[in-house]
Amino acid sequence: MRRLLSLGMLVFSPLLWAECSEDYAGLAVINEVSDTENFIEVKVLSSAIDASVYGDWTLSFCSSDGKQNPTIQCSGERRLDLADSTGFPWLVMDSTDLGGTDVDLRGIEIRLSDVNGNTIDYLRVADLSDSSAVADVSTLEDTTCEIVSVIDAGGGNSGKLTMREPDGAGDWNLDPGKSGPDATSGDTNDGGGTTNLPQISINNPVVSRGNPAVFTISLSTAPAGPLEITYETRNGSAVASSDYSAVSGSLVFGTDDTSKSLSVDTGGTPADVAETFYLVLGVPTLEAGETFGGTFVSQVGIGEISPSNPATTLAGFEFVADAAASVCTPHSVTISAINDNGDVMTGYDGAVRLSTSSGHGTWNLEDGQGALAPEPDSSDDGSVFYDFVASDGGEVRFQLSNTHADILTVTVLDETLGVSGTSNAIEFLENVLRITSKDGLGDDLIAGRRHQYRVDLLKRDDTGDCTVAEDYQGTYALQAWLDRTAGDPGGLEPSLTSANTLGQVPDVAGPETLEVTFTKGVGTFSLLAPDVGQYTLRLLDSVSGYAEALDGSPIPIPSTSAGAPWTVRPFAVAIRAPGNPGATDASGPIFKSAGEAFTIEAKGVLYNAADDSDGDGQADPGSNLWDNIVAPSFGQEGETVTVEADLRAPLPGNNPGLVGTTNPLSTFTNGVASTAGLSFPEVGVIALSGRITDGSYLGAGPARTQKMVHASGPVGRFIPSRLDLDLLDEGTLSAACTAGTTDFSYTGQDFEWLVPPRFQVTPINVEGNETENYLRGDFMKLSATGFARTWPLTDEAATLSGGSALAPLVSSTGPGLIEARADGNPIFYRYSGSDLFRYSKTVGAAIVPFSPVLNFGVSSVSDADGVTWSAPTTVTAPAPSAFIPSAPGEIRYGRLQMQNVYGPENVDELLMPFSAEYWDGSRFVTNTDDSCTPWSTANITDPQAYHSLVADSGSLAAGVGGPLVLEPNGDRGTDTLIWDMPIWLEGDWDQDGALEDPSATATFGVFRGNDRIVYWRER
Repeated sequence: MRRLLSLGMLVFSPLLWAECSEDYAGLAVINEVSDTENFIEVKVLSSAIDASVYGDWTLSFCSSDGKQNPTIQCSGERRLDLADSTGFPWLVMDSTDLGGTDVDLRGIEIRLSDVNGNTIDYLRVADLSDSSAVADVSTLEDTTCEIVSVIDAGGGNSGKLTMREPDGAGDWNLDPGKSGPDATSGDTNDGGGTTNLPQISINNPVVSRGNPAVFTISLSTAPAGPLEITYETRNGSAVASSDYSAVSGSLVFGTDDTSKSLSVDTGGTPADVAETFYLVLGVPTLEAGETFGGTFVSQVGIGEISPSNPATTLAGFEFVADAAASVCTPHSVTISAINDNGDVMTGYDGAVRLSTSSGHGTWNLEDGQGALAPEPDSSDDGSVFYDFVASDGGEVRFQLSNTHADILTVTVLDETLGVSGTSNAIEFLENVLRITSKDGLGDDLIAGRRHQYRVDLLKRDDTGDCTVAEDYQGTYALQAWLDRTAGDPGGLEPSLTSANTLGQVPDVAGPETLEVTFTKGVGTFSLLAPDVGQYTLRLLDSVSGYAEALDGSPIPIPSTSAGAPWTVRPFAVAIRAPGNPGATDASGPIFKSAGEAFTIEAKGVLYNAADDSDGDGQADPGSNLWDNIVAPSFGQEGETVTVEADLRAPLPGNNPGLVGTTNPLSTFTNGVASTAGLSFPEVGVIALSGRITDGSYLGAGPARTQKMVHASGPVGRFIPSRLDLDLLDEGTLSAACTAGTTDFSYTGQDFEWLVPPRFQVTPINVEGNETENYLRGDFMKLSATGFARTWPLTDEAATLSGGSALAPLVSSTGPGLIEARADGNPIFYRYSGSDLFRYSKTVGAAIVPFSPVLNFGVSSVSDADGVTWSAPTTVTAPAPSAFIPSAPGEIRYGRLQMQNVYGPENVDELLMPFSAEYWDGSRFVTNTDDSCTPWSTANITDPQAYHSLVADSGSLAAGVGGPLVLEPNGDRGTDTLIWDMPIWLEGDWDQDGALEDPSATATFGVFRGNDRIVYWRER
């Protein structure tokens, strides 16, 4: 007996792709384990994995040893290059390869790891009901990785073999005891071996960003019947919507097909390194619903997007540091590793030495993930070491403290590569105007919002202590200008307000001044930026004379700004879809078909206090930002906006994200960008939002940048592009009578469905993929009345006597019904079980018995939104446009025959036989299969002049009923009995071309016959 056991985690779980071995999770699996034959089999799922890669992987396992007092024995790490690769992609580790450790399925755990020790796959078999089971204490499971398959071997079943079915992708099957299938070492688990099934493979395309990745799915031989293979894209380092357009669906291979291609669009922001995503193939399924329609040689295709700027060489270092610093406070210095394209080398992980030209100063780490040495730095020699790590993204911020009034430069040296960089001069001053934020949002500058600042005159006194110069009193006219960075878009200038207002701060020092009133060395001012930008505000006291030269002239006092350079961000990225009616649920107006491209506009907007009720610098949910003033230079700084979709209805539901290659938006005019190349491939209502693609607006960091993300109002409603209709069952017509050897219905008699025809309706988007959300809640708009059907008017084969015309049919039908379904389940439609059909009975319909050949069909399907399926216009339309139900019975042209009787008028009773007959092509014969037809004397018209009719009823038996019992009253004469019968038992008794009820005569007394009749034979 075999048991199918549930998994704690399936192979292609979303967690698999997010955790564990970053490079190889999902590209190989533990596939089969045999206790009896003592082997463990691994299957490689991608053709991109060869011996040079998997040879460095390791397989480790621990299993129980002994029955009475089991102990744990472990194999240690066994390299996969020891495996037998004869049957590649199946790799078999036998007892020798496993170091002699016994494979025991009473309790075992197995871990497949990459060269770095990260988990690729993990399997555990244990009696989960026994908490003391030896193998229940895991020694190999990586708790940081959630690829875990657990098989319960409880109930005393000692497994001998476990394998994935279907091979490579399926659930685990455990065969308790010693029975079960044979092991399939080095071959497919699907049965039949690789020689009997088409071998399925998928390629690994490499494309430049912006070009489609074309995957080719190949079969070694064409399938014997239609073969369906599902597919689905999965994220790797490339992310759906940002780097490629997610797709899912199925491919159907016909009997002449050996390959099919599938194109996946790529796009997004250029990257310095290659990015990958996966196309995962599902279980191959035959038309009849069977699995194991083929064997995967490779099941996961790897799509690689080539680096747009494949520069990986360190070319130097860049610095961001204010040229003026105070001997009283730490000074911020940002250092970036630069590649030979002039871009930040985001993956840089070198070790560097920092030093100052003066040999003075101490260093602290302000923002970085690597290690600083020494830590803390107290040597005041200006020198320190730092190890960059990948998570630094190539950029680290330090604080340099220097109590010496030096003018110095900072040098960074990668001693291994011999690459260095040196900063511009930084002057540490004993008197300096120190600008710091006194705003509730700190240094989070927002365009359109007024921010408050404090400016202090810091000085070092004669004792060497640093303090605020409290004797710096009065109102001073300070020169003010902007020092813009290379990333600044050159937008509108901010204004400053203190004792006066400086409407536009110039880009160079000039006559423009800001008058600031200082009290005990402290002054304040506000800044209002009407546009985005990145700059350092410079203030200079060149006239107060607080410090004087030997000749009595004023010594200028410059400023230094905390957090410089300042990044002024937009309040938010506002998104809208022009023409969107804003449906909120399934009853709302229609916007677009699923997968149909629509226009999206994005813009960076200025602050409006009405949209920020709590003053946190982030727009309130639900606020309308499209009417805010635009930041005209947004987008000119080189940032791009990735538009994302958030599903609002139905919930729960499927959110595949936006599809298209025009995401992210990169071309902005006056702060606004537009694209008409994106679509939402599902049904429902969404909200749109725009995020800065690189996650850090002008280097402001993810926290500030995330505040710019704001969801639009509802966008929708999206509906299917069309409906697909699949005929699941042509149906079976019943026979009116099934009591005999041959089932039959009489011509003119109603018959119905034994099994009504059944269809599946699938909602489809523009790309031809199913829309799952249509199946949820009120988004499903299809009712039975939306099916337009065609009904047969004649039989397709049977002709009336003389062959003049096809046998006509009359139908009495209902609308059918949508089968009851749970939310999210498929839609099934079937014909009404109360439909009735009958062949029209006329004298000319007397033909040899025949089996019905009736052509039914569906001409169109339409839901309440007008989403339709239409029958093909071909001359010979395929199902479901035209289908012929099976009909196991015959149609027989019948009648009820009553026999004339005669006898003495004084007998006790006279019997009148009757029977059902049908035309066999040459004559009427008794219908011995009729044990169904009911009869009753209540339907007989009888004068009863010479007899009394005994009341009776029943059903025919083998075509014969009764007989009727007539009791004579003693008088001589003849009575004619006429039996009211349904049309299918009427006959043309008098040869006048019309159907009449059957009749017969009963003669009492002497019967002399008819002188005029020489020979009488019934027809």
